[in-house]
Amino acid sequence: MAEKWNYEYNQMIKKNEHLYRSLAVRFELSECAFWILYILRSNIAMLTQRDLCEYLYQPKQSVNTGIKKLIDKGYIELSSGDDKRIKYLVLTETGKV
Repeated sequence: MAEKWNYEYNQMIKKNEHLYRSLAVRFELSECAFWILYILRSNIAMLTQRDLCEYLYQPKQSVNTGIKKLIDKGYIELSSGDDKRIKYLVLTETGKV
């Protein structure tokens, strides 16, 4: 019984992964860039690159590459808070659509 449940659960996970991967390809984004947008869109708090690395369990280099591509496409921008040394990632109007 547990084997059947494990198989079905695994199939659901794989279908979800395929769906999100397909969306990323459709919008010409890497999977990391797609998940960055997803997290920024669904999160209330302002996030830094370090925060995104923790959310995504991805290395800083991968997240940094995704961020640069999203900035180049006009989906996000960097914003300073009270501490000018900390840069927050903010969705642009284009990125919110």
